[in-house]
Amino acid sequence: MKFSVVIPAFNEEKTINHSIGALLKQDVSRKNFEIIVVDNNSKDKTSIAAKKAGADKVVVEKEPGTNFARQKGVEVSKGKIVAFLDADSKPPKDWLSTIEEVMKRGDLVGVSGPYRYGQAFLDFMAGTVFPPFAKIFPKVTGIKGGIMLGGNMAMYKSAIDKIEKLV
Repeated sequence: MKFSVVIPAFNEEKTINHSIGALLKQDVSRKNFEIIVVDNNSKDKTSIAAKKAGADKVVVEKEPGTNFARQKGVEVSKGKIVAFLDADSKPPKDWLSTIEEVMKRGDLVGVSGPYRYGQAFLDFMAGTVFPPFAKIFPKVTGIKGGIMLGGNMAMYKSAIDKIEKLV
């Protein structure tokens, strides 16, 4: 399997069907990706709604926080590439094929794309402040790196596994 799409979700009963629906319309063959929803201890019927919308796996993570939920999704994932999507996001139909095309470069272990927050201040920060910071950071610190936006990113699972061993 090429992709595992991990969607952390907390009380997303009313929105999860939109993100899963958009994934089901991807221009990548459905047999090439799995949809994993990680219910982060929701108080509503997020798990039921996710399964009904077409999620392949719905797992529960009791520890609150998207990072814990993403990690749980990685643990149950089977894809070579793990893509992360927020539960209230609707990726374009070429989201997975674009990730695949960019990752073919061979010198990347992960990619992150633009993310619309829907709030003017956060949109301004993401579009104006973060890009220059990402260019300046390595020059100031001597550390190569960047910013990966969790709601729209993908990494080779093998790279995630290596990072886990370092921590």
